[in-house]
Amino acid sequence: MHVLLVEDDEVLTPIVEAALRDAGHTCETTEQGAQAVALAKKNSYDVMVVDADLPDMEGCQVVRLLKVEGIDIPVVMQSGLMDLNLPFVAASLGVKKFLTKPFSARELIGHVEAVAGTPGQAVPDAAPGLAPAPAPGPAPGPAPEARVAPPPPRPAAPQPAPPPRSAPIPAAGNVERRQVARAKVYQAALILDGDRQIPCVILDRSDKGGALRITDPDQPCPTLFTLKPLDGPECRCEVRWRRGDRIGVEFR
Repeated sequence: MHVLLVEDDEVLTPIVEAALRDAGHTCETTEQGAQAVALAKKNSYDVMVVDADLPDMEGCQVVRLLKVEGIDIPVVMQSGLMDLNLPFVAASLGVKKFLTKPFSARELIGHVEAVAGTPGQAVPDAAPGLAPAPAPGPAPGPAPEARVAPPPPRPAAPQPAPPPRSAPIPAAGNVERRQVARAKVYQAALILDGDRQIPCVILDRSDKGGALRITDPDQPCPTLFTLKPLDGPECRCEVRWRRGDRIGVEFR
């Protein structure tokens, strides 16, 4: 089984990666949601394990982008956040299994194998609330059965509240980009250029413009295009700058 692990926790990632490989599976890792979508476009994976809170976007946005790209891959989502609505939102998007930290690496492998339809090579799940018994004899590296604790919360930087998604975007004026207060968004969207549809993520925006990240950095981007968020009104945009996979646009 070939697994794509999308996780930015430096403690959790090597534990899960080692446990998957000890169970006879191959594993690739990335901590960026946009990079995960790009890898899923180029490679074939049996299952994706994605964290609900990534540095560049939410795990649910990753699932939405997979749907936009037409990529059919089973997804297991895990989170240490105490959001009671999140499992239901994930399930509505087609996520096969939602795990709440803490859990054991062995439990995760059992769910991953079940979602991927792979016969259980690893030991079956432990009873709820119990950690599996350790295997006899010393084992190098981190123990797969170690409980995975939730990561410490990221320090929240004060940010202006984003505008309501249902509100129309006012027409742009000639203002300096540095003088405009921008709100973090992390919203999946499409760049529409005729028959072309280019997946992207809205990183931040104001009433005048915003910054986008193109999922595939090799994808050429038109100067003028229509931006279509997955949730919200369309708007016309003009590119003002581009650095790698990021572009700055002005709303017209």
